[in-house]
Amino acid sequence: MSTDLALPEVWPGLAHELATLREHRVAQVRTAAARLDGRFIVPPALDARQYALMHHFTYAITAAVRERRLDDARDLVQRWAAVDAASGVPLLPGHDVRIVAADSCARSDDDRYESPLFLDLEPDRQAVPSAPWSAAGEAIKRAGFDHFITSVTGVVVTMQLRADRDTTQSYALKALPGTIFIDVVQDPVRLGELILHESAHTLLNEIFAACGVELDPEARWFSPWKQAYRPAYGLLHAGFAFGVLQKYFEYHAAADERPSAYARIRAEIGSEQWDLARGSVRDALTEVRDERVASLLWSFVA
Repeated sequence: MSTDLALPEVWPGLAHELATLREHRVAQVRTAAARLDGRFIVPPALDARQYALMHHFTYAITAAVRERRLDDARDLVQRWAAVDAASGVPLLPGHDVRIVAADSCARSDDDRYESPLFLDLEPDRQAVPSAPWSAAGEAIKRAGFDHFITSVTGVVVTMQLRADRDTTQSYALKALPGTIFIDVVQDPVRLGELILHESAHTLLNEIFAACGVELDPEARWFSPWKQAYRPAYGLLHAGFAFGVLQKYFEYHAAADERPSAYARIRAEIGSEQWDLARGSVRDALTEVRDERVASLLWSFVA
């Protein structure tokens, strides 16, 4: 059962802003699709998987049109017609996500990002990489962070299979709202960490966009995680994700059922790191003018 540990008072208002942003983006795609090809039909109601996949397809179609690969653009429009068939995995009760391997996606290297985009452009593909997905979702839910997933995450792209204690890679990109890229492990708490970590970044990106948050790109604060001075955007992202995961680890380290030794170690290390980061993150937080967003961030960096 969810503990709602992570649900701040400002959440309902922010959730409304996220829904408004989503509606605006869907309307923009419908308008553009009508000019491009009348066959690119956006369903009247999109679930999380379809909304995330919409961004995969619009990214790919826009690139094809820009590069005058019109046959490719038409082919993508035809593939989009199968979006209703996109299979999902029940990560949380009532919330299925699309899970695909990066190897089966179309890779795009965008100069704006350090990491590649993997585009799922075959929505009728059914294969799902093996991992304890439901157990990972349960670990997230028990810690009270299920709304972080249900609010934004619709597609999970898996990269490498790793041993539970191996170093892992994960990321999220603003070009693909609703999509996270993660390595896969078999420990549900560790897998839940990877999903929650990137979903937190995705959520904050969407909240910044929905609330029109603009940050000074020139101001810098020291980041103990990067061992470098970073602008407010990067430092707040790091602080927010770190604060979310610290609460997640603390919950699982002390859980009455199935306490996690891994979570205990991470919680202890995190407490030491936070002592070094707290001042910089709180100073950077003064750059956020929207009181709702500042309140959300403060609830995890206080």
